[in-house]
Amino acid sequence: MFGRDQKMLRTFFKKIFPWLVAAAIFAYLFNKYPIEHVWNSLKLMNIPYFCALAICYFVLMYFLDTFVITKILCHFGHEASFKELLPARGLTYLIMIINYAASQAAFALYQNRKHGLAMSEMFGIFGIIVALDLYILAVLAFVTTFFTTWPFEIWGMNIAYFVRAFTLVGIVLFALNLLFWRGAFGNIKFLEKFRTKDFFSVLSRARLRDYVVVGLYRLPVHIFIMVGMYIAIKPFNATVPFVNVLSNIPIIFFIGVLPISPGGIGASNVALVELLKPFITSPLIAQGIATAGDLLLSFSLVWMLANYIMKAVTGVICLKFVSKDLFKTGGEKKEGQSVPDVAALSGDL
Repeated sequence: MFGRDQKMLRTFFKKIFPWLVAAAIFAYLFNKYPIEHVWNSLKLMNIPYFCALAICYFVLMYFLDTFVITKILCHFGHEASFKELLPARGLTYLIMIINYAASQAAFALYQNRKHGLAMSEMFGIFGIIVALDLYILAVLAFVTTFFTTWPFEIWGMNIAYFVRAFTLVGIVLFALNLLFWRGAFGNIKFLEKFRTKDFFSVLSRARLRDYVVVGLYRLPVHIFIMVGMYIAIKPFNATVPFVNVLSNIPIIFFIGVLPISPGGIGASNVALVELLKPFITSPLIAQGIATAGDLLLSFSLVWMLANYIMKAVTGVICLKFVSKDLFKTGGEKKEGQSVPDVAALSGDL
């Protein structure tokens, strides 16, 4: 009985609680920014302009993302064809709608089934990618803190100081990580047990040069995201200075990836609205036609919806080119690796 109750509680927190959090966030947002005001802001949007921008942004990001992953896999000694990975990456976008980490796990599973690459190898590579993505965002935000200010605080600390402290702590942890995998802490039995496990083989082999190479490959992706966000709000007849986009998008991203809502739904919306609200300018705001919050909430909703629709369409199209069997769990083992359940590895799908 206790085990069943524990399982039900775990299911609640994994599958139901995140949606309740998202619902609560949207209830807060629509209480603060009434639906009719948000709808009026949407009606002022230049729809053809927005659709053209959204489609161009998504297609270019899709190709850039796949190209970068191809190059990173090749760097670690796994020959990968851009032509082959393009539909496989597109198919994982279906999973990415709900859970980014799970989509990466699915891609690792694809590589395991298609090429027999060890799951540990793939998870190690994608672990490095995810970690460096966070570091790149943190460093970009750190640099921009010297060129912008925020009118609010986090835990009683000005956001600029918080971002700087967060980034510096992250850099220290990164240095300790490198030293740990190089065995700089000596033969400590507890630590050595982790360092010598096959599952962490990529991390134990990776050197500073590897991290630099991966970081340089990923940097254009993040710059493209920043530029895309800066341009995407233009169809709402609004502007946010690029330096403020650069300084706030990393924070919005961090909030969005917290495991408190499915796929960052709600969490990323409220973060975008509240963080960019002091910096947005528009004739509509100046004339009293719409408020900054109304415009940003309408933008965040339609941008999120467009992104999800295009990911879903891309995934469905790519189903025609990639066998779904390559993503199924279970089956034979390859290179001594069991094929684990994707959901168990990366959270609820």
